[in-house]
Amino acid sequence: MATLKQKWENIDYRPKAASTLFSNGWFISYDGAGGVIPAQSADLYGSATPILGVILEDVLASDVDFAGTVIDGVTYNRPVPFQYAHGFKFTVPVAQGTAAITMIGDTFDVDGTDPGAIDLSISGTQLTVVAVLADDLVEVEVALVEQEG
Repeated sequence: MATLKQKWENIDYRPKAASTLFSNGWFISYDGAGGVIPAQSADLYGSATPILGVILEDVLASDVDFAGTVIDGVTYNRPVPFQYAHGFKFTVPVAQGTAAITMIGDTFDVDGTDPGAIDLSISGTQLTVVAVLADDLVEVEVALVEQEG
């Protein structure tokens, strides 16, 4: 799980994509249909999704509104809280690869199976390493998408 290193009070809400799991601390992206999803890595999806922010709550399959709430035949998805700001800085565990001082300034993606961790085994577009804290822990800055509305 990513741990916020600097904090601002920039919290917003967007509807989650239906039937999508989230863990508090995962990086999130837009799904292209107005909802938010866990950030996706390029190695799994061909191109990495721009990071919108970090989700602030768990969403479980056991939640009563996990698949959405139907009202008068229309499905509504619950808005979930997330934190956003330019200049986000996180301490992030390494899921793939080994952190090295030579990686400072290089950009990577979130891990394909853990959107709260980084994959250092291949270059990416989402997370820029700014410090190496251990071989399995780095500090990163995130290039966030512009917030709309």
